[in-house]
Amino acid sequence: MKVEDIIAAIPDKKSTDQYWITWHQTLKQNFGKTKANEAFLVAFAYRGGSGAKTADLFTYGKSQGMNLDTNLLGDAERIINGVKAGVSGAFGKLGQIFKIGQIAVVVIVILILIPVFMLLFNVAKNPNAAIGAASQGAAKGMV
Repeated sequence: MKVEDIIAAIPDKKSTDQYWITWHQTLKQNFGKTKANEAFLVAFAYRGGSGAKTADLFTYGKSQGMNLDTNLLGDAERIINGVKAGVSGAFGKLGQIFKIGQIAVVVIVILILIPVFMLLFNVAKNPNAAIGAASQGAAKGMV
């Protein structure tokens, strides 16, 4: 299948869960599982409508190694949109001051956000471990 056809077939907010599954399978056949999952997660974060957010799609996603938890995806989308807005505002001015482009500032901000995303993801996966580590740290501070 041509890349143009795959791009033209990107699901939208009105697409069903079965359409999303079929699109992921097409991606996987053409680009491999890792790249298919990355493209799917980005598209789903921006275009996954309520009709697609079903137990069938979540089960399929899990079988493919993807966490389609809408709260995590929504958080990621809000943070990305916040970074975009910041770049055109305060970060844009910072870029002008230091004579670097907005793209360089975005890259720097994203590099800072990656560890934050990883931390949030790990806390979401295992909140009990995070609570245990925090309580241990607090207990050490009281001694």
